[in-house]
Amino acid sequence: MKTIHSFFIQDSLLHNNTISLTSEHQDTLNQWIKVLRFRVGDTINILDNSGEKYYCILRSLDRKQALLDIQQQESMATPAPRTLWLPLIPLKKIELIIKMSTEIGITHFRFFSSDHGQDTMHAVLSSPTKQYRLHEIAKEAAEQSEKFFLPTIDFTVTPFDHAVEQQDLAIMFERGEDQRPSTSPTSILIGPEGGFSDAERELILTSNLPTISYPHTILRVETAAVMAAGELCIIRSIS
Repeated sequence: MKTIHSFFIQDSLLHNNTISLTSEHQDTLNQWIKVLRFRVGDTINILDNSGEKYYCILRSLDRKQALLDIQQQESMATPAPRTLWLPLIPLKKIELIIKMSTEIGITHFRFFSSDHGQDTMHAVLSSPTKQYRLHEIAKEAAEQSEKFFLPTIDFTVTPFDHAVEQQDLAIMFERGEDQRPSTSPTSILIGPEGGFSDAERELILTSNLPTISYPHTILRVETAAVMAAGELCIIRSIS
């Protein structure tokens, strides 16, 4: 069976059950023609990032315009917030985490600085080019996993001591005591490569934050992030 592709296109033109893409969507048009080789009559799903999904049939396609006829429409409510707090780690690892965590169901990504974080990532995360790439990675992951909403990425870097003051926060704590949250957290924070410093561990413990720990193994930061994302999404889905 032929794969039905989904695309987030927030500024398409909707009129009389027809969606039109113009030269403003040149990258998408090029992808449809040159990469995916769409043909008239193909089925394509269009998402608008406001909870609407349109099941469409491609009426026409060229390098300047595409017309799609809407066959069916589906609506989805805004999902419960699920925020993953990331330390300053190499960009390649951030890219992998955002991709996989978006597929799992994380809705927001935020960053924090810490004693063992990579300070050079401040400049990387403030680069418009790098920001665009991370947004595109999240968008592609959301499309492939058939999400109705794109995750948000906040590139502001928050100091660790301010990050742990967030309400409804849980910590993925390496080799610590597993103290699962008694209530449903809306966000989870993972430590940097090398783990939390002694001062940061002390702050976590004195703040009485719920912790999720796997004391019998050492996880790479990207593995910990994906496990944390899964834990949070499971907790939020059953609360």
